[in-house]
Amino acid sequence: MMKNTILTLCLVLGCCLGAVAADSPAVIKERMKERLVKINDYKAKGILGENNKGYLETRAKDADAAKVANEENADRKIVYAEIGKKTKAAVELVGKQRAEQIVKVSKKGYWLQDQDGKWYQKK
Repeated sequence: MMKNTILTLCLVLGCCLGAVAADSPAVIKERMKERLVKINDYKAKGILGENNKGYLETRAKDADAAKVANEENADRKIVYAEIGKKTKAAVELVGKQRAEQIVKVSKKGYWLQDQDGKWYQKK
């Protein structure tokens, strides 16, 4: 009886863990694409900025912006980890390299963080 209960519990846990499996790169890419308009709007308003680690940060109190930033950052972390696996680089290094790319393509007026951690608006 005890063995059956343990076996059943293991099967249920296995099914639940399988359902929470990582999303495919295509799913992550689509989520990021869907968020982009909101992110760019928040950046244009100065509510979100790009830090020097490759992640979004809120620069003003806004619950929706914080939620969007958290979701985006979670997906970015997954993407950076995958790139790190392929290139044998630390996730932190991948993020910093991405931050450098983001600075280059960011629009005028967006808030960015320099290597020393100071915030500035792109001119």
